[in-house]
Amino acid sequence: MLSLIFLTLLTMLTIGAPVGHPQQAVPTPSDANVLKVTTPSGRAATITVTEGGRATVGLKNGRTLAIEPSRAADGRLAVVISAKEIDPNTGVESWLVVERMSLVLRQPARFDDAMFPIGLEWDGVRSPTAAAGTTGEPCQRCCVVCGGEVICACRVQAPCGECCCESTCSCDIIG
Repeated sequence: MLSLIFLTLLTMLTIGAPVGHPQQAVPTPSDANVLKVTTPSGRAATITVTEGGRATVGLKNGRTLAIEPSRAADGRLAVVISAKEIDPNTGVESWLVVERMSLVLRQPARFDDAMFPIGLEWDGVRSPTAAAGTTGEPCQRCCVVCGGEVICACRVQAPCGECCCESTCSCDIIG
């Protein structure tokens, strides 16, 4: 009987049947996170940001925010949100962290930046197509301007337009 249990366990491990805890896929640098961003004006856009990359959102009030997502070991999406600051004396640009969030897949979250609500929702992960990264394009981020708000990422889909950088994102299905 013991040998039958051992043989069954060995077979399950060999063929990859689930035993115990399911393993999380380890993100690769070429994977990209898909997020829905809702600006204070209520305008929503879907952005794609490469693992460890940065998207920016320029708001109507002149403030620019950076969104930097990376998948955490617990299966959540860790997001660092920074605001662009420019030193008035030197003109040197820097980024100041204003929020750290932990997002769960398809659960909307919100934070307030200078009393303006920003919505974020992690919509999934995209793996690059075989063509991604092979075009030689220098494009890392593209931008869409909607009603005075500028949204930039390696892929942006907004009601007023869309763009995609084939060299860093999978642009196979837009629209």
